Amino acid sequence: MTNTLPISADRQFDKLTTLSIAPLISRAIREVFEDGSVTSLFDGRA
Repeated sequence: MTNTLPISADRQFDKLTTLSIAPLISRAIREVFEDGSVTSLFDGRA
């Protein structure tokens, strides 16, 4: 799962992995400000 929403300690379990979306959000912001393509983040082209 991603860290977009917090999950309480009582709902977590050993095999649960939380991934940060910070790198994706920062790349999207950079693409917007540099007139790039946010779509490229999702279709495999960078």
